[in-house]
Amino acid sequence: MPLLEPKQLVQESQRAEHDDTIAAQVPYERMVNQPPPALLVPGDLLLGSLSDPRLRVVSPIRVRLFLEHDHVVAEAPNLNEFGYGSHISEAVRDIQRAIAQLYLSLEESSTRLGPDLVSTWSTLQCMIVRVRHA
Repeated sequence: MPLLEPKQLVQESQRAEHDDTIAAQVPYERMVNQPPPALLVPGDLLLGSLSDPRLRVVSPIRVRLFLEHDHVVAEAPNLNEFGYGSHISEAVRDIQRAIAQLYLSLEESSTRLGPDLVSTWSTLQCMIVRVRHA
């Protein structure tokens, strides 16, 4: 590589600085002509609490996390329930609310459930109990 004159060196430095500024403004996917790397989403987690203070988890609930159309999906396969969010925390909070609502609604109508919901209710009762206040 030939040695640069001082004037050329300043021009090269300014051009490189300008290129770095432009690169910082260009989205990653355009820079490398491919989609950005996927969010780091763990495959499974065990849910040990719900968002409702009336309910307590006594057996952890398996939740599967995955990406779908730029959103994080939290799925409780044993319960056929889903939560969605723009990030993991939001999806987990959403599924916590969904499971709590499912428990309370099945508890309320437990004498009028069909076979599928009886099975879901039975599964829920093994994982969650209602907190009784003294």
